[in-house]
Amino acid sequence: MVFDHVQFTEPEIQKAFNLLEKEGLIGKISKIKANALELLGEGARYDITDEDLKQFIKDCWRELFSGVHFRMMFTWKLFRSPSREERKWYKTLWGPKRASNFFSDYKRNGKQELNISKKEFDDKTCIARFDKFIPKEFKRICNEYHDIIGKYPYPSMMLLELVYPPFLREVHNNTVDYTQLV
Repeated sequence: MVFDHVQFTEPEIQKAFNLLEKEGLIGKISKIKANALELLGEGARYDITDEDLKQFIKDCWRELFSGVHFRMMFTWKLFRSPSREERKWYKTLWGPKRASNFFSDYKRNGKQELNISKKEFDDKTCIARFDKFIPKEFKRICNEYHDIIGKYPYPSMMLLELVYPPFLREVHNNTVDYTQLV
């Protein structure tokens, strides 16, 4: 991955938010909503100003990432432990604490041993269906949001890499036998 899970200081985060606001990518939410959050001890809240960019992010997360996430969960829970790269990806997404909890729980419960045929495997886990859906969804998003990706290449590519990581793209590009994936 291009980026690792890193801890940012509060001044670094504020500087990034100021830059995003200056560039017009984000704006503070309405005063009414902000007042309610401030009463709860929350600081300023922001929203993405470009509606097309906002929809691109939603589609990446809801459509593409949900398929990737379920596919990996099936793989890890039923067939094999996550690789180092997959662990790093999960940690980047959810943070070190949640990742540590997830993987320690995974070790306690262990994977299930399945003595089934490839057809039964596909029917029970849906991994083959995910492996057909995910590349198609990726292509759809790239085509549909071509202009947004061109307008905001750096954040777009980071998001696409996060929701559809290189290790899974490589599997899908090689068109391997699905039984080799577990």
